[in-house]
Amino acid sequence: MYHIIMDALYDFLPVPSANAEDTTPRLYPKIVSKGTITFEKLTEQITNHSGLTKGTILAVMDETDYSFISYNNSG
Repeated sequence: MYHIIMDALYDFLPVPSANAEDTTPRLYPKIVSKGTITFEKLTEQITNHSGLTKGTILAVMDETDYSFISYNNSG
């Protein structure tokens, strides 16, 4: 089994207080995106890492997408 480690960068933003007397600042974390990669780049990386063909990867991605939609629609 592989473990994927992904760094996350957070920005902490103040939460407005509903009580004017509450002077204790409260913060909430907001994740900051480090950017995105294209679907094409993702399939290339998987192909290079796994030895699977691009066609196999595209078929798995398509089936995964279909499954997510089906499960979402069924509640």
